[in-house]
Amino acid sequence: MADLFTESESTVKRFMKSPLYDSKKEVQLLVSGFDNDMPHILEISIIQGTKKVELKHSFGVVGWGATIAATLLTLREHNEFMPLSYVAYLVYEAKRGSEKTGFVGRFTTLVVQSPNISDFKDKAYVQIMGEAGLAQLEAYYRGLWKIPFATLPDLTPEMFLNTKEPQSPQ
Repeated sequence: MADLFTESESTVKRFMKSPLYDSKKEVQLLVSGFDNDMPHILEISIIQGTKKVELKHSFGVVGWGATIAATLLTLREHNEFMPLSYVAYLVYEAKRGSEKTGFVGRFTTLVVQSPNISDFKDKAYVQIMGEAGLAQLEAYYRGLWKIPFATLPDLTPEMFLNTKEPQSPQ
């Protein structure tokens, strides 16, 4: 794992010296892969000239919708023991929720990586979800996030303490 960090740090330093790097812009990306069949996610960022390489546990998020996506994945208690179909939905839900910022576009590509079990340890299997899979996730999302999500009874005065007198801070 130390080699992975060393290599990543070195690559980020080279990028910052290249003509592609614009110091006026932020760079955020996730790098995922396998080391001896163990999954790893690295968050790499360069913000105002400060670089950061961080190992993420369970999931990683970047960009304008990162706070919303991380909140949804955490609230849904995302973990590595969940079935792939459930994790795919949670990731889709987090992405769709992040669109509410107004800075995240509607276009979605969902990619699943798995370790390569052949002799080529430097390669991984990659599957891109097709239109039918994305349509199914969208149907689940619309079913769970309909507005209003439930019909709730009105709140009655008995549900509140001291509803008649103004209150002062204590």
